[in-house]
Amino acid sequence: MLVKHWFARNKREATIAYFNQMKHLDDFHYVLCLLQYYTAPTAFGNKTGTMVNLVSADRDVSSCWNRYKWEFEKRLSLSFIELKSSEEAVLLYFYNPITLEKRLKQKKVIQFLEKMGYGACKTLTEYMQHLQNRFAQSKNCPNEVGIFLGYPVTDVEAFHSQRGDCKCSGYWKCYNRVFLSKCKFIVYDLSKYVVTQKFRISM
Repeated sequence: MLVKHWFARNKREATIAYFNQMKHLDDFHYVLCLLQYYTAPTAFGNKTGTMVNLVSADRDVSSCWNRYKWEFEKRLSLSFIELKSSEEAVLLYFYNPITLEKRLKQKKVIQFLEKMGYGACKTLTEYMQHLQNRFAQSKNCPNEVGIFLGYPVTDVEAFHSQRGDCKCSGYWKCYNRVFLSKCKFIVYDLSKYVVTQKFRISM
């Protein structure tokens, strides 16, 4: 328990310091650091995918993304698709193709996605195109996006059907196998913490 509280405190302090230091960077490196932090669970923690919403507020991050997107993809070593975009914001999905393809071949995943209209999808490209279409047709995030983000199928199904009680929440709402989910949350948080420490050392 003491270790858990120690890590939570240090992660919080490291995250605050990380984002404070980012303020002094040019737009390219600011967006790169932002993406490296949020995609860390996918890059280092074996998480299937991560969504990142780049919103232009104090900085025109959406324009920076449009200008350097292929360089960002190269530096992150992750693939991406744009789920939604406007002049002020762009919603991105980053993923590891190998990890995602393995997940999409799982029997329970295939069965659930068939119910959600993905039955005709056979290739990774077709799944990505259908996911983009689902976002274009919906004002909210389609419930099946949890599959692409690496959430347990049973939790995605429970959330979609509003069946059962949520026992805890972190990166997703947990309805089953809470201990295993909490362990994954720790791994994902640790991957973000590692990014903040690598940045601190490089400064």
